Amino acid sequence: MMRLSYWTDIDNNFLMKKVFKNSFPLIDLVDLFNISLDRDGPSAKLKFNLVDCLPDSPLEKWGKPYINFNKCNMGLDCFGVTEFISQGIETEMVCSVIIEKNKEEYVIKIYNNNIDILIKCINLTLIAPTVYLVE
Repeated sequence: MMRLSYWTDIDNNFLMKKVFKNSFPLIDLVDLFNISLDRDGPSAKLKFNLVDCLPDSPLEKWGKPYINFNKCNMGLDCFGVTEFISQGIETEMVCSVIIEKNKEEYVIKIYNNNIDILIKCINLTLIAPTVYLVE
């Protein structure tokens, strides 16, 4: 198993590389707020905010850095899901993330003291980052 270190190690990373030019964000902590499952494929979609991480080269339409936004939202599309295990849910879900890859599949582990999520899938792509303001 090879452990992925950066979000840019995952396919469909063009926009991620464009808005994070000086340092690519580590696969580390996320604030998970949505998981959707679809039996077609089967597939899973995860949506989350990066924790303490904002783009250093934002798109013009996003506004000046750190003025018009303070959250970076992105996600993962998991296709060909072969295993999905989930235990625990909270109203705030700041979790650690580990993504590993071998020849056949990706293994995504999302966890904290009360949450354990495991997803195994054949293909994994990024959902491009967006930003927004929380006051």
